[in-house]
Amino acid sequence: MAGRTRSTHAHARPTPRSWAAWATVFAVLVIVTSIRLRIAGVPLERDEGEYAYAGQLILRGIPPYQLAYNMKLPGAYLAYAAFLGLFGGGIHAIRIGLIAFNATGIVLLFLLARRAFGGFAAALAACGYALLSLDLGVLGPFAHATQIQVPLVLASALVTVRPGPRARWNDLVAGLLVGLAILVKQQAALLVPFGPLLIGALVRSRGGSWREALGRTALHAAGVALPFALTCAVLAACGVFPAFWFWTVRYAGAYASEVPISRSLHAFHESLGKVTALTWPLWLLAGAGACAGVASRALRARTLLVLAYAFFALLAISPGFYFREHYYVILVPAVALLAALALESLRRGLATRRGEALAGGVAGSIFACAWLGVLAAEAPVLLQTPAEGFVRAVYGDNPFPEARVVADTIAAHTRPDDRIAVLGSEPEIYFYSRRASATGHIYMYGLVEPQPFGHVMTVQAIREIEASRPPWIVVVNVYGSWLFKPGSDSTIVAWTHRYLAGGYRLEGIADIAADGPTVYTWGPPASRFVPRSQAFLLVCQRKDLPPLP
Repeated sequence: MAGRTRSTHAHARPTPRSWAAWATVFAVLVIVTSIRLRIAGVPLERDEGEYAYAGQLILRGIPPYQLAYNMKLPGAYLAYAAFLGLFGGGIHAIRIGLIAFNATGIVLLFLLARRAFGGFAAALAACGYALLSLDLGVLGPFAHATQIQVPLVLASALVTVRPGPRARWNDLVAGLLVGLAILVKQQAALLVPFGPLLIGALVRSRGGSWREALGRTALHAAGVALPFALTCAVLAACGVFPAFWFWTVRYAGAYASEVPISRSLHAFHESLGKVTALTWPLWLLAGAGACAGVASRALRARTLLVLAYAFFALLAISPGFYFREHYYVILVPAVALLAALALESLRRGLATRRGEALAGGVAGSIFACAWLGVLAAEAPVLLQTPAEGFVRAVYGDNPFPEARVVADTIAAHTRPDDRIAVLGSEPEIYFYSRRASATGHIYMYGLVEPQPFGHVMTVQAIREIEASRPPWIVVVNVYGSWLFKPGSDSTIVAWTHRYLAGGYRLEGIADIAADGPTVYTWGPPASRFVPRSQAFLLVCQRKDLPPLP
């Protein structure tokens, strides 16, 4: 008995190969975290501004959908509220929260891949995910909802495969984690079938019955449903359930049906080209890994599970056929795993003829060349570009740097309880200024989209602004802040001209030019300034208030 105990403990000790895998992951964590910290002060982009403003309101005790309308479920708002509450109230708090979620995802993928494919493949998969989730092609430096979803989904899979007498309770927890991912963004609902598929594969692999699989799947489904049910109950108690239901169900359904299916393949091809433009070596390795894994009898069953996840992730990218670049983050873990499988297959093949050490060295060197090549391609922006130039390099003439300057000016000339209006889709201005919006329509997109609720929403926005009489109104003349299409309702534009002419004066212009720095003009000279480009912000103050000097 004593001999058996010593043997068991000896087997449990970390091997040199295990230490090497952990050391590799730690080194890559240090690299990507250092890069993320360097750009942590980059101005918020539009989605980040929305989540940050909603999180700011939550910390003030104002529930979602009361002063900020949007079709997303409130999970990202709650995550941002936690970031702001834990790490301070500014941009860096949000990016530190992103770093924490990203690092968690890297470690979880390593643990999951190690259980399925061994330490060598796990280290490569974790390193691949670390780089792919930072990629400019998927807007990785920014704290999109998908960056929050991935660790939740990976944690769910890891809990599901964890053995032990409490496996049924593991299924409930795994379902809860998927339910939280859905609460962050609805598209994760299309990943739900992967949980029962994984449960079925595990039960079958050890000779379990279909009744066991069905019972575990029922617990998983109950866990998935619970977060949404609790959210509905809480929002009903807060008195905002009707607004929540309209925006997240009725309007979201209309939004998802705007793009015709005839344009879907073109949209997918265009977005995939952007996503893979700099990271194509890792995507090529992923394709090779899918083929090698399916061809290998030893790896086939688990490779098929990775491909199943990739299939459901592709479905999660597809609702509405918008194929935004950051949607692809949910697919990145599968790409990283498949890329690692290509080199794991190569290592196994070489090891039988050339030995473990040489095989590992060759496979690892190929991966390192691909990884460093991708990093070198992105280095000019990730490692060298200053904050304002960084966001301009990624987002063009969108007014994300200008939003902070305009918001600071407004904050300096308003009271904390004043409400302001932004006629455009720049909710980050509300966040920076710490001023509530005069209308819940923090995005103008819905007012000009060809959807059945557009005109009603426009009338609501106009009434809310007129009732509030905000001391300051910002007009955003940037295409990306409106996305006008042929046939767009222009009611809000005509009303803006009339309303501003009747009670507001121009106090500032932020003139955004592609070939030079933004020019800010304040006070009386603003009324005589002629913008150099078609992208600018007009900052207007109510006429009964003292003008700027």
